[in-house]
Amino acid sequence: MYKTVEATYRNGYFFPSEPLHVTSGDRVLLTVIPGGKQSTNPDVHSLRGSFKGRLSSVNEFIAGKAKEKELEILNLSR
Repeated sequence: MYKTVEATYRNGYFFPSEPLHVTSGDRVLLTVIPGGKQSTNPDVHSLRGSFKGRLSSVNEFIAGKAKEKELEILNLSR
């Protein structure tokens, strides 16, 4: 699941603005916008959720690349 959530950083911890459905040990990716300011770029806000359901997981991406490499090797051997 991909979701953009705003958070506040205080005393070494990130505090999301809404509940997150993750469990202890789950890995997440953070993008930090320095200066404590929310982005005022309207393009950033217009992208929120636009890729939902279109992005693959890391495992799906790796499997796809392995399949591409396999097909490439088969084509080169012909």
